[in-house]
Amino acid sequence: MKKIIVLFISVMVVLNCGIIANAAQVFSSEKAQVISITYPPEYDVFNREKVDTKLLNKYKLTKDALLANMKKYRNYLDGINTKTGGEIIVGSYSDATSVKVGTLSLYSNSLINKMLKQDAIADVKDKAEFTIEKINDVRYFKYVFNDGKTVKYRTVLNKKYVDIYAWRASGKLQDADKKALEAVMKSVKLAKNTENANDSKYKNFAWLNILYGLIIIAVIVSYVLRRRKQENGMPLPEDKKVSELNYIPKIKDEKDES
Repeated sequence: MKKIIVLFISVMVVLNCGIIANAAQVFSSEKAQVISITYPPEYDVFNREKVDTKLLNKYKLTKDALLANMKKYRNYLDGINTKTGGEIIVGSYSDATSVKVGTLSLYSNSLINKMLKQDAIADVKDKAEFTIEKINDVRYFKYVFNDGKTVKYRTVLNKKYVDIYAWRASGKLQDADKKALEAVMKSVKLAKNTENANDSKYKNFAWLNILYGLIIIAVIVSYVLRRRKQENGMPLPEDKKVSELNYIPKIKDEKDES
């Protein structure tokens, strides 16, 4: 009986060790505004905010070299798939556009599409296809790059970009890399939004579109009325030309004021 109990305990210990060894890994990055993100067990994950010495030794890297590389590319987490060689990276930074947007999830898809035409994809519009996806109540731009090496999810939170993407240094992403990225995205929990849509420089974007529409309608109505007067034998005022009726005044954008 004792042998059976000892055998049972031994088996349970082995099984538990196996479960622990295959457990998913949860990481966080305060500076990237990521409360938690779960990597599959086959990933070795470098954390810029908490460097793992064992991983440095495994990949024969120095701490200074690792941090210099991650800072250069504005990355905070870099997970390497030990089976495929693919990577899943978390990066974050800010620029004039991210400050202007504030927090992407505050806007509707229709407004986001209009914002995209201005500047949000200016740097990659000829290199990738994009869609808008909502995952765990967070809106992301999903970029699928034409070279097959990168699939990126990007959002803007509290005036900073949060980028999560799968990437390969050589060759195209494998199906396993893409599936791992999808699983990781479902696990992501971001920091709390502190922005207000009314604080964004895009706050008047919709109203500007309405104003443009009203101006166009007014111009058309004015033109029609004046043409009718002319057709009825009433001359146009000498100080006005018909060509002036097609003029739409430029509405100064907030970014022009800054």
